[in-house]
Amino acid sequence: MKKIIIRTKAVSGYLRVWRCCVVFGLLCSLPFMMVYKYFVSLKSNSKTLFFFRKWRHSPSSVGAVFPSSVYLSRKLAHLASTHYQSGWVVELGAGLGAITHALTEAGVPPGRLIAVEQSTEMVDRLRLAFPDVHVVHGGAEELSAILSSFCASVEVVVSSLPIRLWSKGKRAEIFSQISHALGEHGIYLQYTYAITERRNLYPDSFALQSSKIVWRNLPPAKVDCLAISSQ
Repeated sequence: MKKIIIRTKAVSGYLRVWRCCVVFGLLCSLPFMMVYKYFVSLKSNSKTLFFFRKWRHSPSSVGAVFPSSVYLSRKLAHLASTHYQSGWVVELGAGLGAITHALTEAGVPPGRLIAVEQSTEMVDRLRLAFPDVHVVHGGAEELSAILSSFCASVEVVVSSLPIRLWSKGKRAEIFSQISHALGEHGIYLQYTYAITERRNLYPDSFALQSSKIVWRNLPPAKVDCLAISSQ
């Protein structure tokens, strides 16, 4: 009788250990399951696949490894709409339109939004998705020429451009055009993935107003809000 009781207790102990091992295994596999689910969703998204192909072909022109998340897009759009009054908003590097969509959702009138994109394929997609937005095929270095055709008084510039990858000379040239377009009291919004970088990428006339990290983006991104202090 004692042997039966001992064996029963031993079996019960083994079962408890087995249950603990199963639970532990499930908990350990949960992060991998979440990552797998995320990449499966990316694979099924035609826009994302198109983005990856463009990045693989020319990473320096696309700049980002993954498309902007809805959280990053909404953060930029919220800041833009907060400073928007009645002028124009310019988006540099509109890509597949994630931020373009967020800007219009946040209250920026499509007829007052100029989306600049240098990829012909992306421009075609943007024009189909946003027929009321002024989608322009061109680069940031052509900003002055682009805006001259609109006679636009720009209040906010939202940039997805890979400014960290540019030479100092190229940054100076493009920021000069941005500064001229915005004038005094204009707002410039830029996100980068270097959330700990201390290097100053902006001219002295661009005064940093705020800097926030959006963790729910892959990879996490830092959103800088700068005001044009003087010409």
